[in-house]
Amino acid sequence: MIYDEIYDYLLARSWARERKNRKEVILEMLWDKWAHNENSISKGRAKNFADDWVSYDRIFRLVQQENEELRGKDYLDGSALSEAKQIELGYEVGYHQANKRLQKQLYEN
Repeated sequence: MIYDEIYDYLLARSWARERKNRKEVILEMLWDKWAHNENSISKGRAKNFADDWVSYDRIFRLVQQENEELRGKDYLDGSALSEAKQIELGYEVGYHQANKRLQKQLYEN
């Protein structure tokens, strides 16, 4: 259900396919679903909204992963941006992958 909703949304709106717009798109989709022109939202509804946000974000990525034609021009920039942010935060880029390779080598011998 969510998958089809996101697929149709991306199909109809090419601007929504860009990585930089993902949060705005999900907010718009969920706001239409949850807001109902209310000035406030209860804690229970806020929790449900947050749960939906997590699902929409995950499935949004899945839709674009499985449907190349629904990817924005900046889709492939994600890895580079992620690495740049990791370096900015002081993390060692590729640490986990290198650690997994080392563990695999140790267990194979």
